[in-house]
Amino acid sequence: MKKTIALILAVLTLVLMAACTDDAGKTTENLPSESTPVESSPAASESEDAATPTPSPVVPTPTPTPTPSESSDEIVATLTGKGYEVTESGKDSVEIEGKVKAAAGDKLVVKAPTNYLKIEAKGISGETIVYLPDKTFTYVHAANAATFLPTPFANGKFKFTLSTPTAEELAEVRNIAVNPFDAAKDITAFPHATTNNEHDQSGQFIARNAIDGYTGNKGHGGYPYQSWGPRSEVKSTDHYTIDFGREVTLSSIALYLRADGFGGSNSHDAYFSEITLEFSDGSSVKINPTKIADKQTFEFEEKTTTSIKLTGFVTDKSDSQGWAAISEIQVMGKEA
Repeated sequence: MKKTIALILAVLTLVLMAACTDDAGKTTENLPSESTPVESSPAASESEDAATPTPSPVVPTPTPTPTPSESSDEIVATLTGKGYEVTESGKDSVEIEGKVKAAAGDKLVVKAPTNYLKIEAKGISGETIVYLPDKTFTYVHAANAATFLPTPFANGKFKFTLSTPTAEELAEVRNIAVNPFDAAKDITAFPHATTNNEHDQSGQFIARNAIDGYTGNKGHGGYPYQSWGPRSEVKSTDHYTIDFGREVTLSSIALYLRADGFGGSNSHDAYFSEITLEFSDGSSVKINPTKIADKQTFEFEEKTTTSIKLTGFVTDKSDSQGWAAISEIQVMGKEA
């Protein structure tokens, strides 16, 4: 009996000791540690400040005042000649004049507000509306310009009046092929003429002559009788092409055949008795000129196209020296 009581007392003692140990642990966990301060350390605060810097004050960038060359609604023209450069600008119209006599290499560059520019130049007959794909017109004076351009323009001081054509002017039916400022390369303005058959490159017989606006046709050579003059042999596959640079709607074509000696026997010039007109969609129309010096007009059903190609030439050389040529081509049309 004594042994049983002793065993019970031993077990109770062990249970009481375990309970005391557990309470002591809990008490220790709830007490603050001396080695762990409650407030954040200065180092921790500085680290947070470095991660989130205070933004610098924003200084507004001033908007630059547009110069004339940056303005989208102005015409800006720069004429560069021997020893000088002049720039003029204006919203509706600009007049610019050279300081000295025109010389080879003189350049006019015009930045236009739209894709169309109306040009009037001293010595050049009438006004010309050209199409500018990049809104820039460039004219470079050629060394042989006097061969195919009027003397007051080719050998005098440049004077250009430049303006933006009105909507009414663009809507009118007009000779949409004329461009007395057409160039052989570095094309910035349309219409533009090309051919695969020229008698020579002197300037008297090049492609641009047949769209320059001058209709003098009773002679051959330089101004005022410049022409598109192919070699004496013109094949049916040869071509003379006018590129308009955009879609236009055409209704007729007029030709001034070069007519040196027409009306007499053994004339210098022969003539094209048949020409095929081809359009950019592949369709075509045949026309049959006659041997006369007067303007000959050929109407056709309205055609929307980007170009007109004269090809399929049939040459009548009877009673002539065999040279067939065209002094001027006029194509009546309007913007598509």
